[in-house]
Amino acid sequence: SSSATAMTTPTATTTTAATTTTRAALRTLPSVFPCWLAGKALLTPRTTPVWDKYTQEVATHVSLASQEDVHRAIEAAERTKDAMARLPAFQRKDILSQVATELRERLEEFATLLAIEAGKPIRDSRVEISRAIETFQIAAEESVRLYGEYVPLDMSSRTKG
Repeated sequence: SSSATAMTTPTATTTTAATTTTRAALRTLPSVFPCWLAGKALLTPRTTPVWDKYTQEVATHVSLASQEDVHRAIEAAERTKDAMARLPAFQRKDILSQVATELRERLEEFATLLAIEAGKPIRDSRVEISRAIETFQIAAEESVRLYGEYVPLDMSSRTKG
């Protein structure tokens, strides 16, 4: 079972702490983050700003993929889908476990970026990244138990269609 995390409204103390944390982080951010295409970083001419919700300053920019870039990404995925489908369970598990490990090693970095971009208190951002780590850990464990079964997801009207 999972427990719900209470929503918090930033107080003067959490806002000041978050602002201090984000200002320090702003000095270390790259000016532009790439998008990724077939496992390779791609810096594009078009970017979009990422606003620091606490300081109201542009924290960094993110590359925007063009329509051609998106088509190339889809083609790359199509070229690898058969190989991915043949991947043995232990290799799927290793890949997903590696993602969880790398997220864990970079938890503070990702939590800080999330706090800056979303305006969340840093402790809430840490919880969110920790949930992502747990999700990849669970997926890694379950990836060796794919037996052709499926779980119907029609328990709610939101899933209709």
